[in-house]
Amino acid sequence: ALLAWLATLSIFGMLTLPTLYTFVFLIALAAMPYGPALNSTIPSLVQASRLTAANAAIQSTATLGMLCGPAISGATVALLGVGHVLYANAATFLLAAFCKMPIRVNSEAPSPNLRGTSGGWINELAAGFRLVFVEQRIIFRVALLGALFTLASTGFIFLLPIITKNILSGGPMALGVMWSALGLGMILMSVLLMSIARRTLVDHLLPISAGPVIEGLAIVGLAAVDGFVAALGLVIVIGAGTALVMPLITAFIQATAPQETRARALTIFGTITMVSAMAGMTAFSWAADHLGSRIALVVLGVVQMMAGVIGVVFTQSSELQTNLASRSDDHPSSKSDTGIT
Repeated sequence: ALLAWLATLSIFGMLTLPTLYTFVFLIALAAMPYGPALNSTIPSLVQASRLTAANAAIQSTATLGMLCGPAISGATVALLGVGHVLYANAATFLLAAFCKMPIRVNSEAPSPNLRGTSGGWINELAAGFRLVFVEQRIIFRVALLGALFTLASTGFIFLLPIITKNILSGGPMALGVMWSALGLGMILMSVLLMSIARRTLVDHLLPISAGPVIEGLAIVGLAAVDGFVAALGLVIVIGAGTALVMPLITAFIQATAPQETRARALTIFGTITMVSAMAGMTAFSWAADHLGSRIALVVLGVVQMMAGVIGVVFTQSSELQTNLASRSDDHPSSKSDTGIT
């Protein structure tokens, strides 16, 4: 509805810059619940061993959309105009909503520890914070790992045009090839994750830690090369590392959080990573301007490797391993009797 209204204002020449900012804010506000709601229903649709594959499948479609969307939008805007493209965009959201209507989600029995948390949005919010920060601090620690990972990953995405211009001396065509290489790495890793079933929470720990280390090494290597082909290969590796961690962390939270507070836990996780992403955009853009592109890349790679090292220290704790093994056996979402009905 907001997009259709925006399209109408554009066609009739009534769209102003403040109005556009307002609509962008409202559209972002309306879209915010979608991600946590979608991710919280996945454990009720697939077996626990397929959570990572399901998250990777969603990530792959999102990556394809990010790669193809700008090109399709640019071509259609040139052909039809902005207003008509906004109408088409609104229709795609409506079509997506209709596609989800046939889905039926299995319900899980309420957790005894969480019964009676209803009674207003304040109590619901408090229950989510209590779960993440008090009752299951494992989720909070994993969310912090994800935030540190996102800090560097988002920073790299925003530095890629600067890297292409200042380090590789490339133009728009070279930047397009670099974006394609980054997307290719993400798609390849998503396909690999879709083909692998991780049956326990403990199985997620090593890749969550190894992914940032590998990506960080590739980022530091990119700062040391001048050849376009070598840089292209490193960007593919970086894209693969970017796509590795988040489906695993999301699956970890999906399998750990009870159904009643799963969406709230995922929302808190999303908020933490969003703040981290904004910090990464700002900090590493500033570093590139004031310290130089190569130094900014090295710092970025070191931060990413730090995320992996912290993850190794955290995930190799014997107490954590025992805790997660017991959760894999006891938590309802770890059982294999869930499915689409």
